[in-house]
Amino acid sequence: MFDTIPIDGFRMSCVDVGIPCIFVQASQLSVLDTILPDEAPDLVSRLESIRRSATIAMGLATDKVSVPEAAPPILMVSLPTPYSTLSGENVREDSTDVIIWSLSGIGFHRALQITALTSNHGGS
Repeated sequence: MFDTIPIDGFRMSCVDVGIPCIFVQASQLSVLDTILPDEAPDLVSRLESIRRSATIAMGLATDKVSVPEAAPPILMVSLPTPYSTLSGENVREDSTDVIIWSLSGIGFHRALQITALTSNHGGS
């Protein structure tokens, strides 16, 4: 079991390895495991608000206004399930270990940052 902390009503893991990263389970946000970013227009603003609160909890900013735009990213994670990538590729459940959506700045990344991979400890 890995440590999680409550922030804005959600339990998440905040990790500071490589770059600080915030991990939250997609199921806590009532997000389907197969959702594409364009299918949930309010999701970016919800995750950004959580990201700013978690950044303050990590001691990396003193208030929501001073939180940097690009870091730390918030990563929404889910157990494997069949899904389609942003480019439309169909992925089988048995070909992946985890599904991760990474958000920093103004939207979702099309690829997972290598520094976020080094931070993933499997706790969320």
